[in-house]
Amino acid sequence: MSAGEMCKFGILTASDRASAGDYEDISGPAIEAFLSEVLTSPWQIVRKLIPDEQSEIEAAIIDLV
Repeated sequence: MSAGEMCKFGILTASDRASAGDYEDISGPAIEAFLSEVLTSPWQIVRKLIPDEQSEIEAAIIDLV
């Protein structure tokens, strides 16, 4: 990656209850907050919140890559 190039991070949260809206996902935003504290170069986050199902996790990982 060259200087000034945008770095992209994928944050994947797999949770049945959070993805259904039963409660708020706190781990994804916590990871994003940590990155904002430690990174100084340009970056972008792509977050996914999905049910804890193997097929959906596999598809989300492939999509993020």
